[in-house]
Amino acid sequence: MADSPVGVTLKHIQTPPLPPSQLNNDIPPAIEEVMLKALAKAPEERFQEAQSFAFAYKMALIQKRTRDLGEEALACVFSGDNEISYSQGTQQQTDNTMAAIEQITTQLNIPSTKPQLFPLERDNDSFIPYTAEMFKKKKRFNPLYSILLALVVALCITLPLFFIWNIQPAPRPRPRPTPHNIVHINATATEIAHLHAQSTLAAQARIQTTTEITAAVGAGKILYYDDLNRRSAGWINDGSQCYFTPQGYHVHASLAHAVAWCYSNQQSFTNVVISAQVQMLYGDFCGVIFRLSPYSKSFYALEMNSFGAYRLQRARGNDPARWLTLIDWTYTGALQQNYRQLNTLLIVTKGSHFQVYVNQQLTVSAFTDSTYQAGLVGFLVGGDNNYGTEAIFKHLAIFKKQTD
Repeated sequence: MADSPVGVTLKHIQTPPLPPSQLNNDIPPAIEEVMLKALAKAPEERFQEAQSFAFAYKMALIQKRTRDLGEEALACVFSGDNEISYSQGTQQQTDNTMAAIEQITTQLNIPSTKPQLFPLERDNDSFIPYTAEMFKKKKRFNPLYSILLALVVALCITLPLFFIWNIQPAPRPRPRPTPHNIVHINATATEIAHLHAQSTLAAQARIQTTTEITAAVGAGKILYYDDLNRRSAGWINDGSQCYFTPQGYHVHASLAHAVAWCYSNQQSFTNVVISAQVQMLYGDFCGVIFRLSPYSKSFYALEMNSFGAYRLQRARGNDPARWLTLIDWTYTGALQQNYRQLNTLLIVTKGSHFQVYVNQQLTVSAFTDSTYQAGLVGFLVGGDNNYGTEAIFKHLAIFKKQTD
């Protein structure tokens, strides 16, 4: 404000702006310092690049979250094998620190600065420990309880063995097989192997029919199949973000501006044909992720939305804003539009070459990217919807890609 337009112009040029914390006392000092530097009157005193501005703001957020969590919590993340080396680049240190803070806030149920959801990994491949277990207080245990428990276990084991030893009759001598018997046993084994091969072929034919696999995609031997309508080994199942129902495997992002993904750690795949049925319940987009590395959080993602469009992304790290879009949103009439519609996504991977089928229609005939060569398979949902995003996945089938 000024008495004249000239006075207003002079204030624009000369008068420093009011500190933001005087207008909003929730603004932390570290963030206020970044804002005031960006508003400096002299151009040489401002940030000279947008990247340095973003980096300074990220560091200010780290300072705030560190104070909120406490130095002890953050020190647990960077202790022992997980300590960050100062030989790493500054950007890498910052990314790792932000990832660690987001992991701590997730495990301790503290509101996060950035509502991005990722699996709560408890496997050895994750560089971030499961921090919730670090802060559990150890309960004292009376040694007398241990002695009594050991005596009870010993009695429970020895008494049944004593009665079984007295009751069990002496074993009868087994007759030695004659040559005729040996021939019969071998014939039986051959018949069993033949029946097993027949049942395997029948199961593969049934799965190919269920997942709408045709000979044109070059699907060979089946490597993995799961209806995903009940709890399966290896799949994340936390009851909220990733969980099973008789309808299929649910992946749920409960917040806006968030991405959530779930996967199985059972087997890594390279040259395969991946097929899965997808039913989007609400939200912005969902899809299949493949060649996933949980440690670096890198993967490819074939996504679809309820408007009949698909997208292919190359992901790495915790920040979706830094993921690379390989194929931007493209409309296809092959996709069933609207929510609760069932769509079958099929991805053919061979080396660095990809093909995509949607409901048996060839959608991407050829695409090449050689960044990731192998990895796990999973599913993804996300978007900006205020109510979050949720989708159901079922009938996941993975076949070996036949050579052309």
